[in-house]
Amino acid sequence: MNEAIIKVKSELGIDAVILNSRKIKQPGFLGFFKKNVVEVVAAIDEDYKIETKYSKKSKIKTKLEPEKIEKSVATEPKKNTEMDNKIDKLTMLVENLEKKISSIENHDISEKPISNEKIESNFDKYIKLLTDNDLSEKVSTQIMNQVNKRISVDSNNEKTVLNAMKIVIKDYLGEPDEILSDYNEQKVFMFVGPTGVGKTTTLAKLAAKLSLRENKKVGLITADTYRIAAVEQLKTYSEILGIPLSVIYETDEMDDAINDFKDKDFILVDTAGRNYKDKILKEELEGMLKYIDDPEVYLVLSLVADYKNLINVIKSYDFIKNCKLIFTKYDEAVTFGNILNIKMFANKKLSYITNGQSVPDDIELLNIDALADIIVGDK
Repeated sequence: MNEAIIKVKSELGIDAVILNSRKIKQPGFLGFFKKNVVEVVAAIDEDYKIETKYSKKSKIKTKLEPEKIEKSVATEPKKNTEMDNKIDKLTMLVENLEKKISSIENHDISEKPISNEKIESNFDKYIKLLTDNDLSEKVSTQIMNQVNKRISVDSNNEKTVLNAMKIVIKDYLGEPDEILSDYNEQKVFMFVGPTGVGKTTTLAKLAAKLSLRENKKVGLITADTYRIAAVEQLKTYSEILGIPLSVIYETDEMDDAINDFKDKDFILVDTAGRNYKDKILKEELEGMLKYIDDPEVYLVLSLVADYKNLINVIKSYDFIKNCKLIFTKYDEAVTFGNILNIKMFANKKLSYITNGQSVPDDIELLNIDALADIIVGDK
């Protein structure tokens, strides 16, 4: 409104009088990209009228009405009393309009609090919808702020709002990263994460996918010697799949293990599932990573863990740069908002989800369209 008034005064001068003003919402594509337009009707003392439409991306359009000039000239010979009455009315109009302009310039518009109240009410409604699906309040507010920049958050256009929310959510999730089979050189993948999240089973699923479905030469390395069951589990998988396995007990053995697999297209490394609070964790992983050229690291997280614990896990692995996220136990989870919570907090790429114990079937690339539907309650 302030910008529109400035435009009016620049066209008609500082003596211009605002006769009427209103906000107009222009139509947009599928409800998106609408820009508010302010329409201002102003007059100058020669009785010219100007209709001004203004928005940040539009030019001022003016329409002069010359017939008003003819009317003014024709009425000049009339009695002074009629002219005096006209002047008195104009004076009163100017005084009222000056008060109105002052109110606008000070942002004291009577409609504004009502509008804000409605917006806040709608925001509360949609933010609650998101938080009920385990999105944090911070992430939920961020999503709705982005939605509000695109469309009017109105209870009368709920379908459009929900669609806008899905678009924003998918933008934040980003395209998931897949293990490709067409690398030009050997690639090493390392799987890290806390105890009990399913790292070994996840590794076996991807090894089977690469070996059986992509017909690639795969080698397995395990450094998880703290649990005898973990080594035995991976040995069983390696025998069934016909994939060789190397077991290392010290970090400096990593170099020899990788050299033993020079003929392999892919090497998948299983690591110990230490408690994320264990200070030895960083030392061990950094000790192994220094022997690997350009490794792909996957941080494996459980969807049944609560948000606070997941945040602590992310912080404990922040020394590993550019790792990607795999979420397990998708089939056991009740809500799925933590996928987006952690994505936003960690600022790392998403990758796979696992939804069962079957090898190699129960693993798939994260479907961001389906996840966005679930988060907004549109299953």
